[in-house]
Amino acid sequence: MASRFALEGEVEEVVPLGAGLINDSYRVKTVAEETPDYVLQRINHAIFQDVDLLQENIRRITEHIRRKLEARGERDTERKTLTVVPAKDGKLYVSAMFDCFDLTVLGLAEELKTLVWEVL
Repeated sequence: MASRFALEGEVEEVVPLGAGLINDSYRVKTVAEETPDYVLQRINHAIFQDVDLLQENIRRITEHIRRKLEARGERDTERKTLTVVPAKDGKLYVSAMFDCFDLTVLGLAEELKTLVWEVL
């Protein structure tokens, strides 16, 4: 599934990441140290029935937070906001039979939860 996204590097392995209540998450580990690892999520479309709208909202909120951080003079905003990785077809998610998946760069710190509320 990860190969359908425009990710950097070669995938070494995909392993479960935590135990989500709504979505299933997987760590996509890349071979080279200089390429990022990723989080692949299976979107629970029983809860998020309009996946296009969900993904567009994530993109818009992420861009809003990034602009606010840059306006405050924050550095390294790529590490302080999500980096959404589009599918190779340009969409923000991939459909596969009965499931939809999205991909983001792994590496957000736990402090992001606090930072988001400060910015909004």
